[in-house]
Amino acid sequence: MIEWFHGFGILQWTGLVAGIIYVIFAAKGKWWCWPTGLIWVICTFIISIDGKLYSDAILQVLYFGLTLFGWYNWITNNGRKSPEKPIATTSQLEWFYSFVFLVIFTIIQAKVLTQFTDTDVPYIDSLTTSMSLLATWLLAKKKIENWWIWIVVNPVYIWLYHYKNYELYSWLAVFFTIMALVGLTQWKKILRSQNVHN
Repeated sequence: MIEWFHGFGILQWTGLVAGIIYVIFAAKGKWWCWPTGLIWVICTFIISIDGKLYSDAILQVLYFGLTLFGWYNWITNNGRKSPEKPIATTSQLEWFYSFVFLVIFTIIQAKVLTQFTDTDVPYIDSLTTSMSLLATWLLAKKKIENWWIWIVVNPVYIWLYHYKNYELYSWLAVFFTIMALVGLTQWKKILRSQNVHN
C-alpha cells in the first residue's frame, strides 16, 4: 500500500488534494477556490512539462493569471465595495466570441505543437487547453456556463492523463466531471435565488 502511495509522487498527491479543494469551493461559489487553485496550478504545470503536455503547461501559466484575476474579481465584485460578485449568464455575443476564440486558439496551438515540440497528442492537448482556458475565464467572471464546458472537457482529460500515466490526475478529472455537474446544479439554485431577490 505504501509503495502504491509513493508511486504517484508528492507532486501528484499535492495537486490532487489542492484540485479537490479548489473545485469543491468553486462549486459552492466560494472565493476560497482561488488560493487553493494556485497550488493546483503550480503542481499541474510541473506535471505537464514532465509529461510533454506543452499546451497544458502554457495553460497553467495562463491559469495562474486567471486565478489571481478570479480571486480579485470574486472578492471585490469588479473592484466595487459591495458583496461578493453574483453569478451571471453568458450573452449570445459572448458565446460567439468564445466559439471563435476556441476554434482559432486550438488550431494555432496544434500547429505550433506539431511543428516545434515532441508531443504525441498535439490536437487533444490543444483542444483541452483551449476549452479549459475558456471555462476558467467564464468561472473567473462567475458565469454559470463555465460548468457546461467543464462537463465536456473533463472526460477528455480522464483519457489524456491516463494515456500519459498520470493516474491520480486521471481520477481527479473524474472527480472534476462529477463536481462540474454538482457545480452547475448549485449555481442554478443560487442564480434562481438571486433572481428572486432582484
